[in-house]
Amino acid sequence: MSEIRKSPARLILMIVGPLVLIGGGVVGAALFGVINVPGLTPAKKAKATAGAHELYADVPTPKEPAPAAKRVKPPVPKPEPPKPDLESGAKQVAKLWNGMPTKSLLAVIKEWSDEDLARVLRKMDTDKAVELLAALDPKRASALSLLIQNQTALAIAQPTGG
Repeated sequence: MSEIRKSPARLILMIVGPLVLIGGGVVGAALFGVINVPGLTPAKKAKATAGAHELYADVPTPKEPAPAAKRVKPPVPKPEPPKPDLESGAKQVAKLWNGMPTKSLLAVIKEWSDEDLARVLRKMDTDKAVELLAALDPKRASALSLLIQNQTALAIAQPTGG
């Protein structure tokens, strides 16, 4: 009797051989479409020929759905930016100007409009406002005095409060 040698190479061949054959069979079956393996199985082809009853049947053609009417959103009005509180601003500027020398104030107010200047003068200390008006050109001082009078009358006629 001949003894079958059990060598390590023969043992590896006996284990790896069937695995390779089974793996090849699975891959081949997937490539031919026998089994479905995502990525390997090809997409199924449509039938090349159709039967006579399919060719001549009155099959309604599918209609494309009508496009849905797009909803138009009404325009959203943009909120108005908050209006500046001119009275509070004039009050703050008046505080600053009360501490400045009259000569410096004359340079500062040179570019100011009479309406804005009158609003600030109403909030200033009376002595400082008088000093500034006395240093101005008489025509401008007169116009400012009339504006101060009108603004004060309007402020009294329209009391604030809620």
